[in-house]
Amino acid sequence: MTAIPDKSLDEGGLDKGPAEGLDKNPVLLVVYDAGSLAPTRLAEAARQAGCDLVFVTADTDHAQEMIPTLEMVGTVVNTAGRTEAQTQEALRALAPAGVITFSEFQIAPTVRLAEALGLRYHRPADVDAITHKDLQRLRFAEAGVDSVRFRTLTDPAQADEAIAHVGLPAIIKPVKGASSRNTQAVATPEECRAALAEVFAGAEGGPAETAVMLEELLVGRPTPAPWATTSRWTASPTATTSGRCS
Repeated sequence: MTAIPDKSLDEGGLDKGPAEGLDKNPVLLVVYDAGSLAPTRLAEAARQAGCDLVFVTADTDHAQEMIPTLEMVGTVVNTAGRTEAQTQEALRALAPAGVITFSEFQIAPTVRLAEALGLRYHRPADVDAITHKDLQRLRFAEAGVDSVRFRTLTDPAQADEAIAHVGLPAIIKPVKGASSRNTQAVATPEECRAALAEVFAGAEGGPAETAVMLEELLVGRPTPAPWATTSRWTASPTATTSGRCS
């Protein structure tokens, strides 16, 4: 990865970006990495909410490449070349009002950052259940929310036992992952065994998994035309605060 020089260690922690108004509006920290919303959408939402954005960029190729774009709509504090303690110190000086991430890859670092700065976010005790799908399913089942059958596998040799418990058709997915990596539906025992062998081996240049789930495939209701014959769809972000969804 090409390192982007740190422009801030000798200037109180701030990198480039429109930081002049940070003392006027509440500051929202956005831990930025792959999977985040587009910067322009984040900027528009911040404008409507009356807050200033400070992007905390991860030390990854994607986040580093996006810094020039992020600087156009907010202030950037780059984590590259910094320890977590140094990043926290730089951000504490901004007296942030909140913190959020839209990247599944940055949930755990955001939890640690929120705890260090005394900001509301997920509890550290909940991180594993948020980022590990099998623990999440157990939490749902314990709360009576979900009862989808699944089995965690750490070796393709466990395929037959998992099939016997879950049944087919089923879906294979990593215990910990994002962006539908190594996720596929299987309909027969042979197809399931072959797919598991591939995901554990990292076939076709993809990452090799160390733990996956075989989960009951939930088949949806038939969808009438025109929706069943088009790939067009829309997504609408929502936020839940004090029991209200907006």
